[in-house]
Amino acid sequence: KILKNSIAKTCRPICLCLPDRLQNPKTDKEIEDAIAAGVSKKTRDDTKYCVKIWNEWTSYRQRTCGTVLSAIERLSQSELQYWLQRVVLEVRGKNGTEFPPNSLHHICSGLMRHLRQSGKHF
Repeated sequence: KILKNSIAKTCRPICLCLPDRLQNPKTDKEIEDAIAAGVSKKTRDDTKYCVKIWNEWTSYRQRTCGTVLSAIERLSQSELQYWLQRVVLEVRGKNGTEFPPNSLHHICSGLMRHLRQSGKHF
């Protein structure tokens, strides 16, 4: 049987038959921490690697072409689409060879994951 306590006090019903089933409401910080804990170290490292490739590419573009790009999180959807096409065609591995298609897909996925984690959803 569920008894309702004062909404001002609990914001949710209290279940007397299963008290262990419910917990206190979570704060925004607790929710952020739970989300961060749900992302594996490998995924975090992969995302950092993809952002590092983006940053190296933007630095190279600035040195060679004078193109100054905003941080990836500040780009609009159309700007991001425009520049991602160029990244895919211009970025190379450390030895100068083209990335295979699956690696390019991985880089784009990592960049999109970074954008989602930064609160940018397209």
